[in-house]
Amino acid sequence: MVPHALVEDFITKALKQEESEVPTIAVTSRESSSKGEELVLVTTLDVDASELRKTLSDMGLSNLWIPKVIVKVAEIPTLASGKLSLGEIKKLAKK
Repeated sequence: MVPHALVEDFITKALKQEESEVPTIAVTSRESSSKGEELVLVTTLDVDASELRKTLSDMGLSNLWIPKVIVKVAEIPTLASGKLSLGEIKKLAKK
């Protein structure tokens, strides 16, 4: 099982988003017909997928931990508490 929060930390560093006051990325998973499950990056940023893959690989992440799909959204869903709304993020990843 891939720890989504740890992958988010690596992506946050790779995209230089450590200082962002609002969530700009979230990692979740969805079913994949070929592999059972695949990681999905949900983001408000314009991300070059191949460049991100290379950066994460250079940071030492296994291919299993690198999101295969990127979904761009206007905002990352959050709860009233400010925490990520994991259920809504998972719905976005299925689109």
